[in-house]
Amino acid sequence: MGTTSPGRLLHVNGPMRLTASALPGSPAAGDIAVDSGDSNKLKYYDGSSWVEAGGSSADGHSLDAADGSPSDVLYVYNDGKIGVNSTIKALSDFDIRSSTGGAKLLFSHSPSSGVYSSSGIKGILSGGNAELGFYTTDNTLSNGDVSVERMRIDPKGNVGIGTTNPSGALDVSSTTGAFVPPRMTEAQRDGLSSPVDGSVIYNSTSNKLNIRENGTWNEAGGGSGGGVPSGAVMPFNLASCPAGWSEYLPARGRFIRGIDSTGTNDPDGVRALGSTQADELKSHTHSYTDRYADYIGQNGTGDTHARGAKSDSFSSGATGGAETRPKNVALLYCEKD
Repeated sequence: MGTTSPGRLLHVNGPMRLTASALPGSPAAGDIAVDSGDSNKLKYYDGSSWVEAGGSSADGHSLDAADGSPSDVLYVYNDGKIGVNSTIKALSDFDIRSSTGGAKLLFSHSPSSGVYSSSGIKGILSGGNAELGFYTTDNTLSNGDVSVERMRIDPKGNVGIGTTNPSGALDVSSTTGAFVPPRMTEAQRDGLSSPVDGSVIYNSTSNKLNIRENGTWNEAGGGSGGGVPSGAVMPFNLASCPAGWSEYLPARGRFIRGIDSTGTNDPDGVRALGSTQADELKSHTHSYTDRYADYIGQNGTGDTHARGAKSDSFSSGATGGAETRPKNVALLYCEKD
């Protein structure tokens, strides 16, 4: 119709109108009708049931589920946006709705064995807030569902890996795996473009963890940016030195004295690191008064004679302890390895 060169048994060149009516009671496969009982939707009979070929509205076109329920499972709007499970206009280019807050986008591989490997993204409604969960699974599932949530992004943008309740910008929780920072050589580290303070890398040249502090790279626990450098000596209220420390033997039973680089305060001058001094009292004197007395004596005849001066000498007994010391407390001195 409208053409002299038909390409099919019926070839209509131009618009064609089907009047809406009730679906026929005894349809045959291939029948086409506009169902007046279902919003004038265009349907065809596939040999067992009527299937919507495409409905339309002022906003766009929709597709129902295969069995007709629910309707409008997929809606394509005139502006190209696609809505799933909703006849409300899509808010983005691809909008998946769920009344329970569990809209899920699933990516799965179904091998011939019927065992699935899947990954997915799910919109989660938690306490009235919208969150996003990321799921993966191995190939042990037979139903194709995503089993384990691996990562969660909460309403504040906090990211949790191994936890659904992140307590900070990035919260990693695991008892089976470690946090592995970027690994690179020292030359590659120094070639980084504008690294910011707080950056962390593993230096594969020195096999040390490096932290960017105050514009420079420092070894974690041993740099100039607040870490404890090798050779540092510290007192500990412990029975033994902690890991990474060894007992500083020269401090056993001794007080610590700073090196006098000028040689003016220490009588031994500028001493070597770790050198010791023996017990000693500073040289001093004591003042005392000798008792001398002239006396007059008589001989047997009654004559009086001056017999000269008398001098007394004495010594004191020992007193005190084994050494001279101030009040003190005993601690264990350890040196950083």
